[in-house]
Amino acid sequence: MATSNTIGRVTAALFVMWLISTPSAFASWGVDGNPICTATAEQENAQVVSDGAGGAIIAWHDHRSGYSDIYVQRVDSLGAVKWDVDGLAVCTALNEQWNPMLVPDGAGGAIITWYDGRTLGYHIYVQRVDSLGAVKWDVDGLAVCTAADYRQPAEIVSDGAGGAILAWSDYRSGMAVVYAQRVDSVGAVKWTPDGVLICVAPAGDQRSPQLVSDGTGGAVIIWDDDRPGFPSVYAQRVDSLGAVKWDADGIAVCITDSYKGIPQLASDGASGAVVAWEDSLSGHLNIYSQRVDSMGVVKWAPGGVPMRSTTAEQRRPQIVTDGFEGAIVVWEDSLSGNWDIHAQRVDAAGVVQWTGDGVAVCSSAGDQQHPQLVSDGVDGALITWQDHRSAEYDIYAQYLGAGGELKWAVDGAWVCRASADQQYPQLASDGASGAIIAWEDLRGADSDIYAKRVTPDYTTALVFASASATVEAGGVTLSWQVNVDVPDWAFLVKRSDAPGGDFITLDVLIRKEGVTSFSCTDNSVFSGRTYWYQIVLVGPSGGELYGPIEVYVGTAPAMCRVYQSHPNPSNPVCTIRYELARAGRVRLEIFDVRGSLVRILADCWREPGVYSELWDGRRGDGSSLPSGVYLYRLEAGDFASTRKMVLLTDSR
Repeated sequence: MATSNTIGRVTAALFVMWLISTPSAFASWGVDGNPICTATAEQENAQVVSDGAGGAIIAWHDHRSGYSDIYVQRVDSLGAVKWDVDGLAVCTALNEQWNPMLVPDGAGGAIITWYDGRTLGYHIYVQRVDSLGAVKWDVDGLAVCTAADYRQPAEIVSDGAGGAILAWSDYRSGMAVVYAQRVDSVGAVKWTPDGVLICVAPAGDQRSPQLVSDGTGGAVIIWDDDRPGFPSVYAQRVDSLGAVKWDADGIAVCITDSYKGIPQLASDGASGAVVAWEDSLSGHLNIYSQRVDSMGVVKWAPGGVPMRSTTAEQRRPQIVTDGFEGAIVVWEDSLSGNWDIHAQRVDAAGVVQWTGDGVAVCSSAGDQQHPQLVSDGVDGALITWQDHRSAEYDIYAQYLGAGGELKWAVDGAWVCRASADQQYPQLASDGASGAIIAWEDLRGADSDIYAKRVTPDYTTALVFASASATVEAGGVTLSWQVNVDVPDWAFLVKRSDAPGGDFITLDVLIRKEGVTSFSCTDNSVFSGRTYWYQIVLVGPSGGELYGPIEVYVGTAPAMCRVYQSHPNPSNPVCTIRYELARAGRVRLEIFDVRGSLVRILADCWREPGVYSELWDGRRGDGSSLPSGVYLYRLEAGDFASTRKMVLLTDSR
């Protein structure tokens, strides 16, 4: 937990996460995400892309009709859904449609493809939806491939001109072979009907194609290939006209005598690609990477560059560009005995840039699985995964800088910790170095789709507004206010029995008494002793604490008095303790040396007792005060007392 005794660092992402919204009309992001679709039956396999305006378009397959259909929704940067409630129907044709994939159309909409069973065999269809939620092509979609036999679901990338290029593995010839097709912005199929053969003379099954734009209207495609007698990785480039550009049967990315699987790729920014895959060459699965340039030349060491030197199993790589012709790769790693999330950056020359074993993105208890990542648009990446550190799967995320530094909390920032499981997250850039994350969510009666935006900027001036302590009836009551709407479970209260001692979390009931007001009572104190308290706001980026608040538990006061602030000088937090012998209205004020009022710490009715108020070196508007001498004055009935204190801060 990242903590500080200053209080001006509650983050912008935390503010967004804890704004309260209503399910029917979200104007902000909820603490555990916003519902994208909560229709009856299951909604599954959420996929998400940017809408180009800070929001996202999310597609999924949906069982509300009793069959699997394709739905889509747009959510803006503030969390408001823009199209039909529970999503816009893209395809509700006969039988099953599932496994949607989508890309932005460059105009605020998206092109969606899916696997379609409306006729005998399983075929490839597409549809375009514009920024307003209007479907633009044939009702229930445009057929891309309806050749005989069956095929795997298609992958899709933008063609850079408002259309898309698709690739899939197809069994029409009796073995699995990779095909591709281009559809332009008006829904015209541009290449050979039912697809262009990507490997002209296949000699073994080709499966699991992935593709990325080559930046000139074509694409680079990779796939698993059995032609050497064991799974290998091959690649091909196809231009905007559907012509293959490299060897007719593709070029070998890696053909070492070992299992290779789950190949993934990212653009190198120069019409080539960086490829990552899992490989059993060492006797167990490791993650390797290789670069192929625009001419189809393999650039790095034969067999690829290992992303991690350890013998622990690694699996399920994902990859994005680093913006400098290299890539950032993330994977599941078993070094700790559980599945954790690790990452590595490899430069344009094939040299790993972070530690030899990569960066531990999350090594918390339990399994962390299914990592996904997106570039921050500069030189880092945002990563999300499903996390089992608690009894149920939750969604976590992390922001990695160019040097592999963790910008958020160690082991990740929580995105959703709602009841039941949240799983299979996907994310898309928000265009501002943040991301919108979508996932399957089981908090309801069945699987639904939720989403949430995370931002990289964790430096805002939101603060605790005030905190105080009261000793009465043998207990200590802490009261505090914050400037952001948060749930009561977002706080921990800690206590130490000695100055500078260890703080232990108390088992106390925290009461929410207003939108931003909270209190709790500690009844485990003893008369004649002094205690120190911290109030910890537990956020997705770690924790922010307020305190320590010094409290003396004594007998009922015989007279009114105000004590010297402690510590003095303060930097910047101090406690001002006072005692009241009788009930009455109390006012505690802070003045600068010129006598100007800068803060009112208390202006309320108080019963007899011992009280502590915390001052954080700020004005009433939350702005920081400079170092110097200040005065504090307590007025209680006919009692009044003024004392000096010294504030030492970095403010000048």
